[in-house]
Amino acid sequence: MKGVSIRFVLALASLLVLVPAAQAQLFRAYVSAAGSDSNPCTLALPCRLLPAALNAVATGGEIWMLDSANFNNTGVSVTKNVTILAIPGQVGSIVAFNGAAAIYVSNNAVLKLRNVAIGNNVTSPGTNGIEMTSGTMVSIEDSVIDIPTGYSAAYLQGGGSFSASSTVFRGGGMISGSAIAASNNAQVDVANSRFYDWARGVYSNNGDSGTTTYVGMTGCAFSHVAVGLQAMGTGGNVRATVTGSSFIHGQYGIVVYSSAGSSIASVGGNTFTDLTNAALFNEGGIGNAVLETMGTNVVRNNASPSSGTITGASQM
Repeated sequence: MKGVSIRFVLALASLLVLVPAAQAQLFRAYVSAAGSDSNPCTLALPCRLLPAALNAVATGGEIWMLDSANFNNTGVSVTKNVTILAIPGQVGSIVAFNGAAAIYVSNNAVLKLRNVAIGNNVTSPGTNGIEMTSGTMVSIEDSVIDIPTGYSAAYLQGGGSFSASSTVFRGGGMISGSAIAASNNAQVDVANSRFYDWARGVYSNNGDSGTTTYVGMTGCAFSHVAVGLQAMGTGGNVRATVTGSSFIHGQYGIVVYSSAGSSIASVGGNTFTDLTNAALFNEGGIGNAVLETMGTNVVRNNASPSSGTITGASQM
């Protein structure tokens, strides 16, 4: 009896030693088309889908997609700081399913994406590409976001921060939908990216008094986009700066409007061509709408070079 008791104690002790190891989270988790969600998400035994990898990875860690495949079958909820990337030569796909966004970021999480393709499941359609709650941060580079009519590639619900570089934003037509929709203390920074086939490229409609949304764009191309940038202060403030970008084959280049608060857009070094309405349009309103040029903009072959009051930016 005594021997059995000793063996039991030793077995229990060994289990207690193993439990922390089994629960330890990974600095780097892996997913593969040949993986299984019952695996530990290591390089030798990768998981199949992103939700399993998100459970396995430590806060601040990375998830690597090892081959070109789709890695979700439901919306991907991100509540921790994490980097998700496809390895060089591969493209990791994340799609919007069943009336939900492809990626939903909350809990003040910081998400970094690289070399991914975010799209829509046409047999069970979803909504937005990336949805963000207040306090979250998302950065994306070297990627493609392809979202159907009526939704957004990136939708910021309040004061989130979104940045993109070397990324293509493809929409479903010039009828409705904004590639990036931001409001109420949101921050948007986009560089060297392309917007194609949207009603609005970047849409900032700031409705809450006392808040300011910031938009910065440089080196971007807007083609077949009804309105490249629409800055609207409908209670709060919008501050936008656009430099070194091109607007072609759309309706309006940049539009500002204010019904309360203020909207100020500063533009310089841009090209506006072949637009069916105005390249620069200060729609005015009862608030403070300012559209100012910093010079060196090229404006040609448009129905109108500008509409409303266009001012020169202050110099210091």
